[in-house]
Amino acid sequence: MKPTPLRLQHLLLLAIAFANSPVLRADPLAELGGRLEAMAGTTPIEARVELRFSSTRGDDDDQPADPPASIAFEAEANAGHMQLVWSRSVLAQAASEAAIRDPEAPRPVTRALAQVSVPDIDEYLNAAPRLRAALAGASVSSDQAADFEGRPARRLELVLDPPLGARERKYIKDFEAKATIWLAEDGTPMAAERRVRIAGRAMLVISFTNEQRERFVFARHGDRLVVVEHDATQESEGGGESGTSTTEARIAVMPATP
Repeated sequence: MKPTPLRLQHLLLLAIAFANSPVLRADPLAELGGRLEAMAGTTPIEARVELRFSSTRGDDDDQPADPPASIAFEAEANAGHMQLVWSRSVLAQAASEAAIRDPEAPRPVTRALAQVSVPDIDEYLNAAPRLRAALAGASVSSDQAADFEGRPARRLELVLDPPLGARERKYIKDFEAKATIWLAEDGTPMAAERRVRIAGRAMLVISFTNEQRERFVFARHGDRLVVVEHDATQESEGGGESGTSTTEARIAVMPATP
């Protein structure tokens, strides 16, 4: 017996209901992991990187520990290598600071150069592997439609499970790690936020707290997931001292050379 039009309509509604059922939906982290795995990071890229570092320390006045330090350079990468390209003006500034005899004189370029991490720059230009590693062991606490900067998105709220060594577990008494990821309609990450807070006690009498907050904005470049904005803040307190450090990174992908 052929289904009647009403029965066909009923079957269609049932199919839609089951397709949208949370029980039957694919694992969003598995979907994201597959998407990131496909981003092999082989497309050649040239980018201008601008970094700014600042910090405060001390009591409630939070006086600057050092003047903010900024630096800019170019980074080039392909499937086989990554290199940083420094301008002569930056190198001349560093040489000029090295010649200063006053040990208390500010040396912002020297400080900035000392804080440039080559692995971090490489991960800015190819963010997929690091993001996959950060999601290992995570669980989804919320999965819903949202928007990011006016664009439709899927927002995942996550509880993270970063590995802790035996020594860390000995001193850390309170630990919380959460993240939010915004995905484009095709599943590509658009942005992410991460917050980690730890508290504990060392040597029985010294209590400490540490909170890290990070924000990333991503862009697609060929088969690369590129970080175009990164803001990180770390606040720590313990043993009568406190401090805050911040890092701001802006990465602009340059047009391909003809």
